[in-house]
This record gives sequence, structure tokens and C-alpha cells, in this order.
Amino acid sequence: MSLTRKIIGATIFVATHIHLCAQRDQSPGYTLACYYFPNYHVDKRNELYHGKNWTEWEVLKAAKPRFADHYQPKKPLWGYEDESNPQVMEKKINTAHKFGIDVFIYDWYYYEDGLFLQNGLEKGFMKAANNDRLKFALMWANHDWTDLFPRRIAKPNKVLYKGSISKHTWEVMTDYIIEKYFRHPSYWLVEGAPYFSIYELEKLVECFGTYEATAGALQQFRDKTKKQGLKICTLIL
Repeated sequence: MSLTRKIIGATIFVATHIHLCAQRDQSPGYTLACYYFPNYHVDKRNELYHGKNWTEWEVLKAAKPRFADHYQPKKPLWGYEDESNPQVMEKKINTAHKFGIDVFIYDWYYYEDGLFLQNGLEKGFMKAANNDRLKFALMWANHDWTDLFPRRIAKPNKVLYKGSISKHTWEVMTDYIIEKYFRHPSYWLVEGAPYFSIYELEKLVECFGTYEATAGALQQFRDKTKKQGLKICTLIL
């Protein structure tokens, strides 16, 4: 008889919160899933606001010492690598696997006019030759995207893209998720069902107007996965 295992999710940079849920598997006791924020490759939206070839590496490079013995800027041991390069991602996958990480949960962005920051996953991880060594999953980061690079404490950050989307865009987005990601052999399954989480509940409700309508939209999403021959997806809100 297989045992119920604990799945522990921790952020890839700072452990801000932990998911605990049950999974039956053959692992040595648990599945370790880390959040991955993919802003370290060139994206056309970032270029529009910050200039050609901008990535968040530029923020790191621009860091300045603020007090005595404050060592800045810090340079990554591997250099300023492009995570949308499959060879770069292969190295990350191997290192994560070596140190016991089982899953990357990608901060995944989709706004009213489409995708954002997807190529770290689609061109990097999904095209890496060794992506069978690690699973991946999505957390729809449905918060407003604001102008915070760099963050200006003295004034509010301008909203560049609103996190709420229309019902039509929800349908287009969920179709894309099922076809593009859920069918991938390395997509993370919890008890055989694709894992999918949503960052901000209230912003989700804005899309549909009421909690009842939101529940209906989520159920339709789950039903669509079943119609495509998949087990009804596991939703984490």
C-alpha cells in the first residue's frame, strides 16, 4: 500500500509560504516544489518600458552600497545567464535535482492581451534536454503588474497591466494551459491530476463579478481538462 506523502512548496528565493497537501508516490517521503520567478530573460513587454534587452539582471547590476561594509552589487556565480536558453536551464535542472528539488512552480503571467514572461518556461525548461529530471507546474500570477523596477517608495507604482481579465480571455487562457502545459510529460500531477494554483483570489473574483460565478468558471476549467482526456485538475487558491 502506498503512503500519503506531504508535498512541501517553498519559494525559490525566500520561503514566504508553504503548501502542504497529500500525494501518493514512491518518493523518499515528500515532494519539494519551489516557486520560480522567470524575469531573467528578454521579454517584449519589459523592453517596451525599460529598453532593449532589459531583464531583471539590470536591477541587480545597478545595486549600490547603502552603508559601511554593504557589498553591492553582487554578481551571480554563474554570471548573468539567460533562463530562456535550454542549455542554461539544463544546468539549473541538474542542480535543483542534485539538491532534492522535485518541481518548479512557475510564476505564470497572462493578461487581457496575452502572455508575459513565458519564455523562461516555454523556450528554457520545456526545450531542455533533461526536463524529465524535474516536474513543472503553474501558478497564475494574476496580480496587477506595476512599474516597480526600481521600486519608488515615495510615490505609488503605476499599473502597467491589470490582473483581472475578461470571461472570453479566461476561456482562451485555460484552453492554452490545457493544450500547451497539462499535456507535457513533465507537468506535475498530484494523484494523477494536473496541479494549478492562482495567486490572488479577490482579483480572480473581479473577472467574473461574484463568488458563485467564479466557482462556476473554475468548475468549467476542471470539466475542460476532463473532456481532453485528463484527470480533473487540482486547483489551489
